[in-house]
Amino acid sequence: MMDEETFARLLDSLPADDAVLITDDLRVLSDLDRAHIDRFRPVWEKLAVPLRRQLITLLRQQADEHLELLFDRLFLFALADPDAEVRRLATDSLWESQDKQLIPIFLRMANSDPSIDVRIAAIQALGRFVSLDQAGKINATSLANIEDLLFQLLEQEASVGIRRACIEALGYSTRSEIEGLIQAAYASNDDGLRQSALLAMGRSANEIWEEAILAELNSHSPELRFEAARAAGELELRSAVLSLIELLEDVNDDVRKSAIWSLGQNGSTAARTALEALKGSLEGEAFAAQVEDALEHIAFLESTPNFLLFDFDDEDDLD
Repeated sequence: MMDEETFARLLDSLPADDAVLITDDLRVLSDLDRAHIDRFRPVWEKLAVPLRRQLITLLRQQADEHLELLFDRLFLFALADPDAEVRRLATDSLWESQDKQLIPIFLRMANSDPSIDVRIAAIQALGRFVSLDQAGKINATSLANIEDLLFQLLEQEASVGIRRACIEALGYSTRSEIEGLIQAAYASNDDGLRQSALLAMGRSANEIWEEAILAELNSHSPELRFEAARAAGELELRSAVLSLIELLEDVNDDVRKSAIWSLGQNGSTAARTALEALKGSLEGEAFAAQVEDALEHIAFLESTPNFLLFDFDDEDDLD
């Protein structure tokens, strides 16, 4: 139930020049109905840009930390904010939303927002909708509209950032052109495009990229090693286990975290043994939480029946 007193107090205090945002009070903004949105909007429009940015950031943090809180309706109207950084933050904050009404909004932002950063954020958001096709949760028309725009932007845009975002978003796509697109990006002399190609390889659920991923696990570039390790985990490549174990001692912390995550996804006995050994040497260190999460995922995999081993063709077996 809405705490009307807290809501009214928040509306009164926000426009003040010395307004201080109290995170507990912000909970009252969760899942606002139309009437409360209409009351909040004119207050929002009067806020200074730094405060609007701070508010969106805090709401995102609250939503990430407390699953019961939902601020999507506030993020939605912040997509039209005159400040580009607010629009970008609002777009990123909608990363979990599967609301199909967002698709035309993100299409418009990806195609024509004045800010490159906002366009990239919108393209990344569209990529998450492309990923829904793997579970049959997006209709063919919406999917085609997204994919068509991403291909169009790839052909027309000079911005490497936009092209990279399009490649990454299309990594989830099953269209026939995707393989050639990823291969071309991977063959580029631009390390950024190659990073995006590796990310797309992992998203593709296609093991034809195994050789390329294995090669980049030994790359001179930590960014490429990071993406290769991530892709190896996404594809659960058993052939990558030894290389991933070696990356547990990488000089780059991000690469090490990526290797830990991927070994957890791999789930093999060798991966579990390596992570357990690492856990014993990491007491109190920053990587301990990542190692624990990876081991918990392996334990989950080991406790989950492999239904592919069962033959359900014989109806008598189901009696």
